[in-house]
Amino acid sequence: MQFLPCISSTKPNLNELGIYPIVNRANDLLPLFKAGVSTVQIRVKDLTGDELFNEFKQADYFAKVFNARLFINDYWQEAIKLNAYGVHLGQEDLAEADLKAIHKAGLRLGVSTHSLEEINNVLEVNPSYIAIGTIFKTQSKSIKTPPIGLGGLAKLVPQVNCPVVAIGGINSSNIKQVIATGVSGVAMISGLTDLEQISLAFKTPATVLTIAGSDPYGGAGIQVDIKTIHALGGYALSVPTALTVQNSHTVSSSYPPPAEVFKLQLNSLEEDINIDAIKIGMLPTLEVVQELISFLQVNSFNYIVYDPVIVSTSGYKLVSNEAIDLIKNKLLPLISLLTPNLSEAKLLTAEDDDLKVAQKFYEMGLKNVLIKGGHAQNCEQAIDYLYQQNKEPIGFKAGWVKTNHTHGTGCVLSSAIATLLAQGQTLERAVAGAKEFLTNRLEKSEHLKIIYKDSKKTRKEAIYI
Repeated sequence: MQFLPCISSTKPNLNELGIYPIVNRANDLLPLFKAGVSTVQIRVKDLTGDELFNEFKQADYFAKVFNARLFINDYWQEAIKLNAYGVHLGQEDLAEADLKAIHKAGLRLGVSTHSLEEINNVLEVNPSYIAIGTIFKTQSKSIKTPPIGLGGLAKLVPQVNCPVVAIGGINSSNIKQVIATGVSGVAMISGLTDLEQISLAFKTPATVLTIAGSDPYGGAGIQVDIKTIHALGGYALSVPTALTVQNSHTVSSSYPPPAEVFKLQLNSLEEDINIDAIKIGMLPTLEVVQELISFLQVNSFNYIVYDPVIVSTSGYKLVSNEAIDLIKNKLLPLISLLTPNLSEAKLLTAEDDDLKVAQKFYEMGLKNVLIKGGHAQNCEQAIDYLYQQNKEPIGFKAGWVKTNHTHGTGCVLSSAIATLLAQGQTLERAVAGAKEFLTNRLEKSEHLKIIYKDSKKTRKEAIYI
C-alpha cells in the first residue's frame, strides 16, 4: 500500500515565473493566488521568533494548497524547516548563508543583483533565478545604484543563462515593456494595487459546476461547494437538485425541482460557458438522475467528481431507491471520480471489504474511487484510500481533528478535488491538496461562532470556509 502526503512536492518550471508579487503577510497571498499568480515571495521585516515562523508557515500552507511557488526572503533556515519551495537572498545575506545546506535541502535559490559584476559573481553559486533591479525609480526600497532602465535590462537578459526576474518600479503602465525584454518574471511591490487586474489578464479562473442539493443552513450542498470553489481560486456555477428543509441539527424534508427546469438550467450554462469540471452531490429522484445522465452523455467534460450523498448525518434518506439503481447502472460509468464514505460504498456495492468494494465499482464502469475513512481504526489519523484501476491503492493520511464542525465535510472535499482538477492538477495531487484544505479548515472551524437559540440540542456545525 502506497501513502502520499497531503501536499504534493512537485515543482513547476522556473522559466515561467510570470508575475512575481512580494508581500509582507501570508494573508496577502490568497487574493493573489485566486487571481492566477503562481510565484510569490514573502518578505517580513517586523516580526521575530515564533511569530515570524508562524507567518512563514501559513504562507507555505497557502502556496502548497494552490500548487504555487513560495520564496522566503532572507530566512533560509526557516525555509529549510518548512521544506518551502525556495529562498531569496540579497547580496549581504548571500555572503552569510549556508549555500550547501540550502542546495542539499532542495530549495530553489533566488538572488538580488544590481549590476553585471554582481550577476557574474552570483552565477557561481548556481541560483535558480536572478533578480535584476531596480528597473525604474521606486519608493519601496532604497538602492544606491541608479535605475537600470528598459534598455539596460534588455542588454543584460541575454547575458544571463538562468531565469531573470525584473524588479523595481514596475506597474500596469510599464509591465508590457518589461516583459518584452525577455525576462522570465516581473516582481511587484508597490504595483500590487493593480496586480489583480494585471493577473486576470494572464489567467482566467477555472470554472466548476456544482450540481447538488440546496442547504439553507449553508454548511453543505451547493452553498458550501460555492464557498470552497471560490476559496481555492475557482469560479462556481450551480444547479440545485433539491430544496431541502434543514438547519444545524436536522433535515426534515426535501423538494426536487421539476425535471424540465433542471434540464434547462444545465443546458443554459453549458451553452454559454466553458465548464472545466463538474461536482455532483445529492441526486434525489429518478427524474433528476435521468436528466443528468442525458446531459453528461450529450456533452463532454474533462472531470466529473461525484459525492454520493444518500443519507444525511441526521438519518434522513436523501435518494430514492429507483434513483440509486439508475445511478449504479448508468451514471457511475460516466464519472471521473467517486468519493463515497465507507457506509455509502457498502450500500452501493453490497460488499464489506475495501478491495472488494473497489473491484465492484470497477465492474460498474468506474475507474477511480476515493473511499473516505476506510481502515480508520483509531482517532489519531483520518485515512482516505484512492483506488485506481490497474494501479496500487494510495492512502492519504491526515491528523484527526476533534471538532463538532463536521457538517458538509464530504461536500468540501469533493468540491475541492473538482476545483484542483479543473486547475490542471493530477488526480493524486488534487486529492492530496483537497484533503489538506479540508483538514486546515476543520482546524480553524472553532473560530466560527454561531448563536443558536437552543444550545443544548445535538448538532453538527458548519465548517469555517
